[in-house]
Amino acid sequence: MKPVCRLVRRNKAFCFSSHTTKPVDCCSTPALLQNPKRGPVRARTFFTTTRLKSSLLRTSPMPKFSNALELVQSLAQPPPEEVLESRNPRSGEVLQSFAEMTDGEVDQVLTELAKPFATSALPSNKAKSWSSFETLPLRCKLAEQVGQILLEEQTALATLIHNEMGKAMPEAEAEVRKSAGLCLYYANNAEAFLQPVITADAASDIKPTIPGVKKSYYVYEPLGVILSVMPWNFPVWQVIRMAIPVLVGGNTVVLKHAPNVLGSALKCEEIFAKAAERVFGEEGRQVPCIFRALRVQAAKTTDILSHPVVRGVSLTGSERAGRSVAMQAGALLKKCVVELGGNDGYVLLKDADIDCAVDQIVAGRLVNNGQSCIGPKRIICEGETVKKQVEEKLVQKLSEVSTTARVMVHSKAKEGVALQVKEAVEKHGANCIYPVGGVVDSTTSTEGVGISASFADPIVLTNVPAHFDTEIFGPVFSILTAAESEQQAIQMHNQTSFGLGGAVFSKNEKHAEALAGEALSTGMCWVNAFVKSDASLPFGGVRNSGLGRECGPHGVLEFQNIKTICIADHV
Repeated sequence: MKPVCRLVRRNKAFCFSSHTTKPVDCCSTPALLQNPKRGPVRARTFFTTTRLKSSLLRTSPMPKFSNALELVQSLAQPPPEEVLESRNPRSGEVLQSFAEMTDGEVDQVLTELAKPFATSALPSNKAKSWSSFETLPLRCKLAEQVGQILLEEQTALATLIHNEMGKAMPEAEAEVRKSAGLCLYYANNAEAFLQPVITADAASDIKPTIPGVKKSYYVYEPLGVILSVMPWNFPVWQVIRMAIPVLVGGNTVVLKHAPNVLGSALKCEEIFAKAAERVFGEEGRQVPCIFRALRVQAAKTTDILSHPVVRGVSLTGSERAGRSVAMQAGALLKKCVVELGGNDGYVLLKDADIDCAVDQIVAGRLVNNGQSCIGPKRIICEGETVKKQVEEKLVQKLSEVSTTARVMVHSKAKEGVALQVKEAVEKHGANCIYPVGGVVDSTTSTEGVGISASFADPIVLTNVPAHFDTEIFGPVFSILTAAESEQQAIQMHNQTSFGLGGAVFSKNEKHAEALAGEALSTGMCWVNAFVKSDASLPFGGVRNSGLGRECGPHGVLEFQNIKTICIADHV
């Protein structure tokens, strides 16, 4: 068998998970592929520790492969055992431990999630299944109710996020509000997204062009149970962002969340159940089972995706996990959407407003203390003058910004970032200019309050070479070597295996917009601001940053069967 493709790009992204010294991929999903010499190979996600010793880095180099089979074989090791527990990053205290579900319990959950496609969610005189077009208004009402409950329980949910993965309370509260806003967006717009599209009708102005056909149109039909594999960094937003559009589209959702945020996962399950009870139960209607959260090891995701009622999968996580789940989904001919890592480049042209650019870069990079896939990770300046200004203003800005009690998800994550910074300096010639005098390993807050080893200060690196294509998943600002021209700045921006987000800064807005639209190779690009996700905008990347889109109309349509219907005119 000859290789069908060449995969030569390097993997730079994989998620670290819960509190363990073992290598753990919180988003790992195995793959089932074919080895021409040995027959079926059950390939599973695993962590490499090549070059960098910590296996809990989100970003680790992935070896180059001469063909697809080598890639498959590199993934053909079982993922290590996960610890199903929530642990406070600040204190190290175990908040809750979770009993793993048995295979029988998982099968029962999947069977329950498949029932709404065959049973009525309405009174018998209007008997329609959960997935029918006629129940779409009720599904939109469900989305509205989920958003309402999120707002009702905002403080409690934000506190849970804060305790489980360390996010600052104001950011955790903002995450809950943003999730509620997405629910309202789909409640108001999903019906328009899912309307049948008439392509020809002899009785209207859209005249048929197909001989013998008087009417043709296409409709959207849900696929069934969709598996959701989500990471820990936005434990509520990621779940809601995936689940709401999939549910209003008539599917049901089974969640495999990261093991260190299972409290958030179960809270989301509770919220969906409460919303379904409000919408369906108050009028005596059958309450459908539409959303369930599993407590399982990553190794179980192979069996879950292979289950006959599961018709698709959406994963947010590492490149390695994304490749694995995409390969398995391909082998099973099941739809997949994978949103993976990013090494977003921000291009500052010579006419950029430096103060504005630095403000935006700092705000974007410190979201979730750098633990965001769309954070500004590479700063690319046109000319040495711009670069020097950015260095000075960035150090000044960080000296003024309060970073009190900013923690990472756990100490292993911080150690991983430190190793990446060390590699950039010692092996690639970068210089650390903040903290002044070099990297400081702070373990106490600026208020003098004792803080765990998860506390992490911002770091600024400069003279980072463009070939250092590593996503650093923490509060590190990397200023690349200066570009000699605008053209070289664009080339440096695109010199990455990733392609999630990016930005360009210039006082010439039209020119910057043209570069964003035609020159920067990304899934999303912003002009004079840092990249943000929004319910109304398609979210996703190109190349090693993933496949498919979430949010906007695409968030609904990704998991729909587009069915064409034609009616002959000779009857």
